[in-house]
Amino acid sequence: MDTAPPSYSAAVGGNPVQTQPGQQILTQQAVVLVPVILTTQFKIVPYDKPYVEYCPVCKTNVTTRTKYVPGGCWSVVMILAILFLILPLLFLLCWSGVKDVRHHCPTCGSLLAYKRRMCGGSGN
Repeated sequence: MDTAPPSYSAAVGGNPVQTQPGQQILTQQAVVLVPVILTTQFKIVPYDKPYVEYCPVCKTNVTTRTKYVPGGCWSVVMILAILFLILPLLFLLCWSGVKDVRHHCPTCGSLLAYKRRMCGGSGN
């Protein structure tokens, strides 16, 4: 059998570059992965309950899906309850009235709006 094995560049997958007759230099291509950061813009709203909002991702009007998350007012109540050992205040931490409200698109899940609670009573 008089067949030659494949060249190194063919076996490895590189690109051969001819320098002189009979000599090859192997070059490799590097794949660089660049992270993509998606940013969404949302607005601050005074609504606790779901409402109709335009979703820029779905490009349709949707009724928002709400999610209650701990925010600034929730943190103040928790600190007061811990510092002064006021056990009834700990029950307020389970109440949605002291948590911030996030409004999401029910189809794609993107954040559309946000309601921030204020403990002073001016933002509720």
